[in-house]
Amino acid sequence: MYLGYQGVVTYQLYILQDYIGLSVENSNHAIGTIAVITLITLLISGLLSGFMSDRLQRRKIFVFLSSVIMGIALLIPLVMPTLTGMYLYAAVLGLGYGAYTAIDMALMTQVLPKGGKNAGKDMGILTIATVLPQSISPILSAWLLSQFGGDYSSLFIAAMLCVFASSVLVLPINRYVKSWSVTYCLERTIKLNER
Repeated sequence: MYLGYQGVVTYQLYILQDYIGLSVENSNHAIGTIAVITLITLLISGLLSGFMSDRLQRRKIFVFLSSVIMGIALLIPLVMPTLTGMYLYAAVLGLGYGAYTAIDMALMTQVLPKGGKNAGKDMGILTIATVLPQSISPILSAWLLSQFGGDYSSLFIAAMLCVFASSVLVLPINRYVKSWSVTYCLERTIKLNER
């Protein structure tokens, strides 16, 4: 999921200039607006989905649906390559990403092998699995752009494929997961990291 998300976010300024057709000055203003829109919807979604996940004692479905929502967000600039389309993309992306970040860590802590006996090592591996795609996505995005003649729609398509693939990869996660709240899972993660 992070590979797709970061691959587009990293190039947003260039997307606004070359794909949407804004001037440098207008792109700089638009990127700030996009960030605010994403932040607002991210906060709302994170709070509501975390509450709903705790209430329903369900994690996997929220992680799955949030990835699907992000995939749909990445479709918007393809069908609507305008500034309005980018603002809609930002709003929908924030909804998906907020829910994803609120609940994914809770899900990960619930499915640690051996009941979390080696939690430090396991959380370290999960951190690498989260950070590595974010680190290599700008390089992969640059390569992708070079292969498709600078066509930014290729970034959105590749990102959608990554995000939709990640949503499907959540489905096989063990169905039996202890009914911990998101708050408890985050507190447990902090305690495990302090060891």
